[in-house]
Amino acid sequence: MDRQIRVPGKPDLEQKLTGLETFPEACGLAPENEFVKAEIRQALYGPFRIVFTIREQIVFVLTVRHAARLALQQDELNKIQ
Repeated sequence: MDRQIRVPGKPDLEQKLTGLETFPEACGLAPENEFVKAEIRQALYGPFRIVFTIREQIVFVLTVRHAARLALQQDELNKIQ
């Protein structure tokens, strides 16, 4: 499926997000992965983490946050399951 991802002012982020469709399994597991049943992965983009999950060959971006921030909190993780 051909989807266009638009992030105004951040074409390199658009490219990174689009690249997740190609081979998302190449990205490592996120630290949060050990706390949920769903597989949680992360891709790094500069000082940011793109946290996502894959369901039925579809990539769902859960959050893009600065790497210095704390990991996803329990209430956020509960929404994933």
